[in-house]
Amino acid sequence: MQQILLGNGRAALAALVARDQALEPEFKAVNDVERLVRYHRDLRALLHNFVNFADLYSRDRLAVFQAGTLYLDSRSTELCIRVDGPNPR
Repeated sequence: MQQILLGNGRAALAALVARDQALEPEFKAVNDVERLVRYHRDLRALLHNFVNFADLYSRDRLAVFQAGTLYLDSRSTELCIRVDGPNPR
């Protein structure tokens, strides 16, 4: 640490920080584009599930909260119980 402060390392680090700060607007623009792309990709699914929970309760595919099978010590367990129909009373 002392060698950096006493030598020209401090000036080199300051130059690197200044270069990073100069790229801040470009980095923010890339983040904004990425956020917009994710909204475009996921907003329809989010709104669709907000209304009718299609990805949670579907007979055709696994629900989004069904993570699959957990394997521990050569044993397996399902992380979710499949519900095939309404519960009879």
